[in-house]
Amino acid sequence: MTTTLERLCDGIAAAAGRIGEPGFHRALLDAWRGLVEGESGQVMYFDRNDLPRYLDVFDTAPDVRRLYESEFGRWCPFYRYWHDEARPGVRAIAELTRDDVDYGDYFSVFYPKTGMVDEVGVLLPVTGDTAVGVFLERSTPFRADEIDTLRSTWRPFDELHRAHVRLLAERTMRRHAPGDASIPIAIFDRHGREITGNESWRTLAAPNRRWMPAIRSALTADARETVLDAGASLIVSDLPARFVLAPGGRLCAILPTTPTADGSGLGGFLIGRLTPRERDIVGLALQGHPVAAIAARLQLSENTIKSHRKRLFAKLDITTERELFVMYVEHLTRGAR
Repeated sequence: MTTTLERLCDGIAAAAGRIGEPGFHRALLDAWRGLVEGESGQVMYFDRNDLPRYLDVFDTAPDVRRLYESEFGRWCPFYRYWHDEARPGVRAIAELTRDDVDYGDYFSVFYPKTGMVDEVGVLLPVTGDTAVGVFLERSTPFRADEIDTLRSTWRPFDELHRAHVRLLAERTMRRHAPGDASIPIAIFDRHGREITGNESWRTLAAPNRRWMPAIRSALTADARETVLDAGASLIVSDLPARFVLAPGGRLCAILPTTPTADGSGLGGFLIGRLTPRERDIVGLALQGHPVAAIAARLQLSENTIKSHRKRLFAKLDITTERELFVMYVEHLTRGAR
C-alpha cells in the first residue's frame, strides 16, 4: 500500500511532466485526487475585473457549469476571496465564508444543485489580478487531517505552476512568431491588458509608447493587421478560450513591412553600408525567413547565404538577427519622428 508521501510524489511527477503543456492544472487536480477522495473538481480562471470561468472539470454536470458561469459565479466564496484579497494558497470554503459578505443565492439555490457540501481549493496567481484555481468537492465534509494534507502541497504546486506559466508564455510566443526571438511579440488578455512579452517586445515595442494607442485600438476593434509606422505593422491573432495565461486573449507581433526580396522594401535602411545582395538577405531575414528559404528565394546555396550573412553581421558589428531587427526598428522610429 502506497504512503501519502509516495502518492504526493507520483502526482507531482505527473504534473511536472505537463509543464508548459495543456492539461497541466488538470494534473494538479488529479494529484489532489490521489491524496484525498473527491467526487468532483474544477480548474477555474479568476480575474478580479471579470467573472470566473471554467478551464477544466472532473465530474461537474453541464447544467451546474452553465448556472455558475451565467449567474452564480460572482457570488462564489473562492472568487469573492480572490477578488477582495488576491491572496494565493490552499483554502477551505468554510474558512472563507464570512457573515459580513453577501453571497447572494449561492448557498441557498446554487450549492444544493451541485449535491456537494464541502470544497477545498488552491489559488495560484498568474498576474496581480488573475489566478488559476484548482478545486476538489464532495458530498461529505473534508476532515481536518485531509485539509492539512492538501495544504502540504502548496509549495510544490506553486513552484510547478510558476514554471508552467513561464514556459507556456515562452512556447506560445515562439510558436506564433514567424521567425526567431527578434520579432517583438506579446500576450494581451481579452480586455487589452498586457500580460507578458518577449525580450524584443520589452526592448522595442514597450519603449515606443506612441504605438500603444494604435495597439489598443486594434485590440478593441478586433483588427488583424494594423500599420504602426511606415515599415512596421501589428499582427494580431486569437488565443484559445482555455489558454491559462489569458483565456480568449490576443497575441500581438510587430513585423517589419519588407514585401520585396530585392531590398527595395527597406527604404534607406543600410544603404551605403551593405552591398545590394546583402540588403536582399537582410530584407528576407527581417520577414522571418530562415537560411534555407532565403537561399531558395535568391537561388543561392545555403553556404553562400551563411557567408554573406557572416560578412554583413561583421560590417554592422552585430552577431544575431535580433540585433539586426533592433537596428531596423530604430531606423523606422527615427524616420517617423
